[in-house]
Amino acid sequence: MTGIATEYILRYAASAIDTEAKWEAATDVTGEPAPLVAGTPQAMTVVLTPAQTYFFALRALDDSNNLSALGNSPSAQAKAPIPVNEGTYENEDSNIVYTGNWTVWNHASTSGGSTRYSNDPAASATLTFSGRQVSLLFTRYTSRGNIQITIDDGTPVLLNQYGSGLTFKNRWDSPLMNAGTHTVKFSHPGGAKYIDLDAIIIADPESIPPATISLNAASGPEYGEIYLDWNSPGDDGMSGTAMTYIMRYAQYAIDTEAKWDAATDVTGEPRPLLAGTHQNMTVSNLVPGRTYYFALRAVDDFNNISALSNSPSAVATAPEPVTEGLYEQTDSHIIYKGNWQTWNDSRASGGSITYSNDNTASAALTFVGEQIRLIYTRYTTRGDIEITIDGYTYPLFNQYGSGLVYQNWLTIYGMDPGEHTITFRHPGGSHYIDIDALQVFTVSTYSRPGISEDGSFAIDASEGIQP
Repeated sequence: MTGIATEYILRYAASAIDTEAKWEAATDVTGEPAPLVAGTPQAMTVVLTPAQTYFFALRALDDSNNLSALGNSPSAQAKAPIPVNEGTYENEDSNIVYTGNWTVWNHASTSGGSTRYSNDPAASATLTFSGRQVSLLFTRYTSRGNIQITIDDGTPVLLNQYGSGLTFKNRWDSPLMNAGTHTVKFSHPGGAKYIDLDAIIIADPESIPPATISLNAASGPEYGEIYLDWNSPGDDGMSGTAMTYIMRYAQYAIDTEAKWDAATDVTGEPRPLLAGTHQNMTVSNLVPGRTYYFALRAVDDFNNISALSNSPSAVATAPEPVTEGLYEQTDSHIIYKGNWQTWNDSRASGGSITYSNDNTASAALTFVGEQIRLIYTRYTTRGDIEITIDGYTYPLFNQYGSGLVYQNWLTIYGMDPGEHTITFRHPGGSHYIDIDALQVFTVSTYSRPGISEDGSFAIDASEGIQP
């Protein structure tokens, strides 16, 4: 701490410089001030990539080349400007930070009336921004060479700006980046050629969602189906191809986000095709005769989702309703889905029964009447069956029996006069469900809604299940 040292050596790195090996590997800084008399405060500013953290170490040499020991290795973040958002930033914009010597050339053919060029090896231009893509507008000319482009301290790329003639507003686009704050640096890589900067454009093309879809709905070709069609949107508005569709339905118009969240998802949507292409799908396994509302949205590869489509409605296709009568399980008016088997036995109504242990199995009948009776077989392999009438699902009904008994029956009565649809479904599990026949009555034999079983007694309405 006596006298005046001869020279400073300042170095920086991405981690603490606390060993001789790390000192040797660190990057030299240029432009250190000359040492002053011992104890005098000194300072300097180092220009680095904005927002990056750097560690430093400083040593002094005397006039006999004696080098001071390693001191501490403090760190700091290089000051970053407030990031700019989407837009075009001409070369004179104050958000662009220049180092080195640059020359401005005014010309009406440039982006903003001028371009800026330099052949100073220390020249650079830096811009911090929020966006997913940065573009450079530049001028090609015989005096131009390579310009080095670095984003967020990544691997630099060289862009050749040479041109055999003078051309303005040439464009370079970066790859798409993650959403957030980034810093781009355009710098001279060395040599006698000039680098050129006309303007910098910040964009976020993936912030654009697919266009809103106009959806059409109609009754489908088969029982319990609705047909839907639309023209496909794009990835960005009506440009490109979206990634996927989300279709939902409800028994009310899906015209708010809350109703969308509460609606039921459809499965099996087709993949989107090129914007403007006609597409369609058929939704199955709906309750025949019931009205459903639909809404469709598209999602792009950055999870941008289109606005809610319109919400058209249609009636799920239902068969021509039957009237009063006995309908054996083989009758064509009973619509089966899933896998069912037939067992022939003279003791059954009509000489056979139909049964299934397929968890997707269902059977439906549309009828005009006030009462319907399920005739079925009890057996040890039977279990619960799910019964739905006009969208109302009753508690599960158990068809188990300790022995084989044919032509048991379950009657649901007291319905309003008119058209109804009854559906029998397998509720899941390994047991079987059973249908022998269905009998429709136009006039209920009971005065109030309820259920009766096996013909041996009638459950009072207060004990029955209200449809």
